[in-house]
Amino acid sequence: MSIDYDGFVEGKWLKNDDPVKDEAHAVFGLAEEVGELAGKYVQAYVNPDIERDAEAMLSELGDIKFYLTRIAHLNGYTILDIADFPDREQLDKSGGGSYFMLASAVGNLVGKYKRKYRVGDAEVQREEIFMLLREVFRSLAILSFTIGFCPGEVVSYNVDKLNGREERGTLTGSGDDR
Repeated sequence: MSIDYDGFVEGKWLKNDDPVKDEAHAVFGLAEEVGELAGKYVQAYVNPDIERDAEAMLSELGDIKFYLTRIAHLNGYTILDIADFPDREQLDKSGGGSYFMLASAVGNLVGKYKRKYRVGDAEVQREEIFMLLREVFRSLAILSFTIGFCPGEVVSYNVDKLNGREERGTLTGSGDDR
């Protein structure tokens, strides 16, 4: 089954009339989801007594991809425009550092947005934001593969999860178990 993920994200995104708030929601939402994944990562890899919850990690990877896609849209790109799939060498080099690569890439993107609004020169920042979006995408793909999921599985799971929430009337709100 082919999924128009860009159309899916646009259909599910709860838009704000204020474009700055809409963009801030997407950027901080991305950072928040990376933090949630960090919590699951720590549980799975630092504490040997806790079994890895692959589905919970897959859910967070999907949330990250959702926010990443929305940020791409706000900058005039599709998810395919920013797609930068890792090659075998990048996958082999990433090892246990793949989560840190993603956290660093998202931190760089958030920092670029801070400068964008502080300086107010959106056009100068656009190309840099594009490159950072590609870096986040590549880091997300590497981490997905490292955990054991291909990017298509991340998208499919996220679509099913959000469609289920919409059917239950729980698309808004917080918490994983809605």
